[in-house]
Amino acid sequence: MRLFASPLHYRWIGTSLLLWLLGQTVCAQMALSRQDSFQVAQSEAQAARYRGLGDFREASHHFNDIAMIYWKHSQYQRAIDYYLQSLSLNAQLNNENGMAMINSNLGMLYADVQQYEKAEEHFKRTLEARKAAGERIGQISALYNLGVVLNRLARYDEAIARLEEALTLAKELSSPEEIRSCYGMLAETYSNAGNAEKSLQYFNLYRSFHELVQRDKEEEQQREVEAAKLRAALAEKEEQLKKFQLQQTEEALATTGAALLETDSVNLDLLKGLKGRELEIAYLEKAQKINNLERAMASQELMLLSTQLKQDRMLLWGVAILALVVLVYSFFLFRAHRRVTAQNKLLQAQQAEIEAQARRIREINEGLEIKVQERTAELERRNEQLSEHLYLNSHKLRAPLARMLGLVQLLQATALNKEEQRQVVKSIGFTARELDSVTHEINTNLANNFSS
Repeated sequence: MRLFASPLHYRWIGTSLLLWLLGQTVCAQMALSRQDSFQVAQSEAQAARYRGLGDFREASHHFNDIAMIYWKHSQYQRAIDYYLQSLSLNAQLNNENGMAMINSNLGMLYADVQQYEKAEEHFKRTLEARKAAGERIGQISALYNLGVVLNRLARYDEAIARLEEALTLAKELSSPEEIRSCYGMLAETYSNAGNAEKSLQYFNLYRSFHELVQRDKEEEQQREVEAAKLRAALAEKEEQLKKFQLQQTEEALATTGAALLETDSVNLDLLKGLKGRELEIAYLEKAQKINNLERAMASQELMLLSTQLKQDRMLLWGVAILALVVLVYSFFLFRAHRRVTAQNKLLQAQQAEIEAQARRIREINEGLEIKVQERTAELERRNEQLSEHLYLNSHKLRAPLARMLGLVQLLQATALNKEEQRQVVKSIGFTARELDSVTHEINTNLANNFSS
């Protein structure tokens, strides 16, 4: 149930709706009729009895009935009071759907008495319940009502956001009537907010969908009229067939009755004028006539049965053709299902193969990563060994090289006699051989390390 079930979204009509709401709050409350008063008293007694028995669901139904009666008579506060009692019982029952419905009604009642903040609160509760239940039609209704209330509170940006959300849901449902209502309310809201350009844009959309809905309704009415004409024509044909069959039966009965009367008159004449053999012959003739009449009646019955059989045969053929169409459709549907199933199996096999390949690639990558780590560790170990060899070999080379340099410097810087020079050269040769030995040892060690 919506706050405004059929809104017209011109600016002046929106203003007239607001004035109507104001008029509803200041008009005198209508008194209950005698029947409604009796219904209220009876429902109150039933609600008290069921609440005393602990049957809160049934008590809630009676409170709702009372609230609806007061609402119908514009006694809004009384209706609100009874709906609040029903809401409390539904909360104890944890009846989310019942609470959503009552919150929606309370929102509309509070809007009727211009308590828009309370109306907003109850519409929000309704929206939360509809979202939790996944009811998109209920969400659209709650969002639309929130848009109307926020419009009355001059919170136009919030109203537009709610209405846009409702419009999105209406488009998902492909509901022209819901889309039309949202466009109309958006046009009114933008107009109230002072955005004439947006208001005109949404009004044009509203008008387009309004024409579409009206055209759909007219087409639906036309289809209903044509269907009614077809039903009437069919009924007329059936009536004509019944009349024809009845007429045939009456004619057959009339013929039979006339024949029987004729037979009776013949019998009287025979009884009067014939005796003995003549009576016997007359009796045989009478029997023959009766037999002929029975044959005629049997023939008439056979004709009627033949007509009925033809109709049954036509009906049977229609059923057979329909069954054949269903069978062919089922066959193609089964083939399509098998084809889709085969494609799904092929896709699953391909997916499994891709997963297996991905698994193998991961294993190869993991193996390569392990090998890279091992090679890296080996290179680091060899680099450490090389650094150690370089450090040790530099010390081994430094001693003979230093001696050789010292001897060469001695030859260059000191005036030595031949014997001393010969000793120095001999020492240089010894040092050179020592240096060569150290170099050979270094090369051997390096070769052994790299070969390992």
